[in-house]
Amino acid sequence: MNSISILVYLNAGGEHGKSSVARLQATCNQRNIDFKVYTTKYPKHTKILIQEIALKNKYKENHRIVVVGGDGTLNEAMYGLHSLKEKIPISYFPSGTGNDFARSLKLTADAEKFIDNIFKVDLENLEFIEVSNERGLAYVAMNGMGIGFDALISHLTNQDKKKNILNRAKMGKMIYISKILAAFRNRSVFDAEISVDNKEVYKHKNILFASFMKNQYFGGGIKIIPDAHKNSGLIYLALAKYISAKDILRLLPHVLKTGKHFEKTPKFTKIIGKEFTINVSGENYLQADGETDKIKDTKFNIKLATYPFYLVEE
Repeated sequence: MNSISILVYLNAGGEHGKSSVARLQATCNQRNIDFKVYTTKYPKHTKILIQEIALKNKYKENHRIVVVGGDGTLNEAMYGLHSLKEKIPISYFPSGTGNDFARSLKLTADAEKFIDNIFKVDLENLEFIEVSNERGLAYVAMNGMGIGFDALISHLTNQDKKKNILNRAKMGKMIYISKILAAFRNRSVFDAEISVDNKEVYKHKNILFASFMKNQYFGGGIKIIPDAHKNSGLIYLALAKYISAKDILRLLPHVLKTGKHFEKTPKFTKIIGKEFTINVSGENYLQADGETDKIKDTKFNIKLATYPFYLVEE
């Protein structure tokens, strides 16, 4: 008999997690599929809970482990799984604020289609970004990891009390955009030494942000890397330096609409590689799939890793 373990963050996407898991449960009942629901209880609980679920079910036949939530929930789950160093396959059902991972990979949010196909799709090894420092694994990113301005925007967005209300109205992207001006007023630039594919180290000054991207989107639907695609074997660095308020106003319509933002100024460049190192000076915000942290005088190695997924597309 087919069976499913469902890990859900119930408050994902302004409580969309509750409705998503209810639809999945109803469909499982209709299809006579056995299931068990695990709910996260506190911040970062996903990292621990996914490990317990994976190890408990690793030898079960005809079983699927499904993570239900947004990009942040998936990020926490992937950190927990990657830390295990055992590749126990999972699947993902989007139910969050930004859903940039699902948007980039064109994953279904239809519960019936998901359940009807989760036991039919092939297992695939999916690339993601692994970020390490001198202590070992520091972060993972399914979409991207950014330092500076984009991370500050994510921090302000996550702190906004209106976030859940707008999420319920499916206006999560508008929250992110609305924080751009506030973030620019409170911005701080930084210097960094960056190398690509173990080649020469270049010193970059007055950086507004450095975003290492695997997929097209960040910020709940902003297509920052239009030409990124699944399992390309590449990481895309969006690097913004010496950016003024006038530059932001000029670039924003192209970021949101035309996708030609890298063509408009040499201050905003795209660097492509398979592996990066970055040595960051000073104190900065960092975001990984929209989840933020504070860093200071830190060196990171950024490369690709893979993990097995059962993915159901639209």
